[in-house]
Amino acid sequence: MGSRLAKFAAIFLIFVAQLAGISAQTQANPTQTYSAHQYLQIELSIEEALKNGAFQKLNKLLSDEFRFHSPSQPNLNQQEWFDAKSVDAHQEWQIRDVEVERFGHVLRIVSFTRFNVTSKEQRFVVDVWNDANKKLSSRYEAPLSSSAHPPKVIPDQNLPTNDQIRPNGRG
Repeated sequence: MGSRLAKFAAIFLIFVAQLAGISAQTQANPTQTYSAHQYLQIELSIEEALKNGAFQKLNKLLSDEFRFHSPSQPNLNQQEWFDAKSVDAHQEWQIRDVEVERFGHVLRIVSFTRFNVTSKEQRFVVDVWNDANKKLSSRYEAPLSSSAHPPKVIPDQNLPTNDQIRPNGRG
C-alpha cells in the first residue's frame, strides 16, 4: 500500500520537476486562462455527477486506465472509486483555486481545492487529463493539512499566569 503511494508521489514529483522547467518558458496568457475555465467546467460536471450519483455520466469522462489515489485509498480503479464515492453522493462540494499546467500537447495537470459546503471539509485534488480526448487518467485527493493554521497552545500548568507575574525592575 505504501509503495503504491510512494510510486504515485514519485510520478507526481517528476511532473512538478517538469513543470519547473516548463514554467520559465510559459508565461501567463489568454490560452492558459481559457484552459483553466475549460477544465473548471469539466470538473464542475464531475462534481455534479458525483453529487447526483450519476456514475454512468461520470464514466464517459474517465479513461479506461483511470486510477484514484489518496492517503487512505491508494490505487483504486473506476469501479472501486465509484463504490467509495457512492458514500459521499448527495453532498455539495465547491471547487476553488483551479490551476492548469500543460505538459506537451496532450497532458494537462489540473489542481484545485474541493470545499464541502456542509462539513467545511477541504480537500486538495490533482487530476491528470489527456487533453486530446478530454479523459481523466488519474486523480489524487487528500485532506488539506491543518498545519497551515497555527497550533493551538495548551498552557503549561507549572508556568505562572499573567496575574502571578510581578515586575522586578530588571528588564
